[in-house]
Amino acid sequence: GSVNHGSNQLFVVWQEVRTPDNLVIPLNSGSTDELGANGLNGWVDNHFWERFSNAIFLSMILDGNNILLSKMTNTAQKNSENTREAGKEIATTVLEQMGDIKPTLYKNQGDKIGIFVARDVDFSSVYKLRRSNH
Repeated sequence: GSVNHGSNQLFVVWQEVRTPDNLVIPLNSGSTDELGANGLNGWVDNHFWERFSNAIFLSMILDGNNILLSKMTNTAQKNSENTREAGKEIATTVLEQMGDIKPTLYKNQGDKIGIFVARDVDFSSVYKLRRSNH
């Protein structure tokens, strides 16, 4: 699963569960938190600095480049137009890639989670029930 921007829950679908006896149980069911609500909650890292630090850095480089180009003579400025456009294209590509960083949800090891089992699970072919004398 993945965490959407602005969300603090991860939606997980459990396809199967494996028991300690190596029995595989198909589930295809969603996860729940401790109270039974859909999804797993936790601490979310939105990667703010990773997403925006490069944007700030590239903006500063492009601004510095524009200041230098504005101080050039008209002929030199016309010849540097390709450099300026290439810089803008590179900056746009990098910013698009950095903006696509998805948030990361952290959940403590050992936290309780639940699985909302969508249908009955039949163990009769694997486990036999016997009446106890107790």
